[in-house]
Amino acid sequence: MVFFISGALAALGGFAEVNGVQHMLVQGFNPDVGAAGIGIAILANGNPIGIIFAAILFGALKVGGTIMGQLAGIPSSITELMLGSVMVFVILAYFVREKLEENREKAKLKKAVTV
Repeated sequence: MVFFISGALAALGGFAEVNGVQHMLVQGFNPDVGAAGIGIAILANGNPIGIIFAAILFGALKVGGTIMGQLAGIPSSITELMLGSVMVFVILAYFVREKLEENREKAKLKKAVTV
């Protein structure tokens, strides 16, 4: 149900952008905005305050990558690689944290059974 509501809100936002602001479909419209939003939400763990800081991190990396590309000739795709690495490590951290918590619970249950 949450995915349905979120998809409906995203569609409503896109509809408002195309029909209310631009009055046409813009040729260079960025299709990666949704993927960045998902990455920001995962990085912030759904925390509203964390989303602000995660969005600032993503924005700073994107702007910094563009500036690096213009000044130093470094490909801007490096920033996408960095953002992907951040996301992979965050997801791995969630997995490791879950496994550690599971092992603690098993040890606690084993200790309770032996006592």
